[in-house]
Amino acid sequence: MHGALRRAAGEGNAAVLRWVQDNIASFGGDPRTVTVGGQSARAYSALSLALDPETNGFITRVLLQSGPFGLNPQDPHQAAENAAAYLRLLGIPDGTDIAAALRALPAEELLDAYGCLSVQLAAPGNAAPRLRQLDHQRRTRHAGSLV
Repeated sequence: MHGALRRAAGEGNAAVLRWVQDNIASFGGDPRTVTVGGQSARAYSALSLALDPETNGFITRVLLQSGPFGLNPQDPHQAAENAAAYLRLLGIPDGTDIAAALRALPAEELLDAYGCLSVQLAAPGNAAPRLRQLDHQRRTRHAGSLV
């Protein structure tokens, strides 16, 4: 299951970066100098895009801000177990086309399941945003205000 999620994410990221390569000149950009960046946990994401053979050919620079690089990456076996638990919370059975099933679900349902999983996994040294924080951020974004 873990491999299927990884492939789906890599394919999606590669498709986005391919689109950027094909279209950035229309917006005044240079396809030879594409920069990706991320702050905090997204710094890991930006770095993984630069290192992933599926996407690194599209990227020339990486900006990493406030990355949690002092934290150890999650054990791959534990990450696979957590991904499986998330899929179970969403009601996605084994053997399903995971990427298609996830795309078919409303964002609200994905966030709710993530909130439930973060509560289940909460332990010293294992942090994730609480559902209440995610819900507050979502409401303030929709209201157009910054808090």
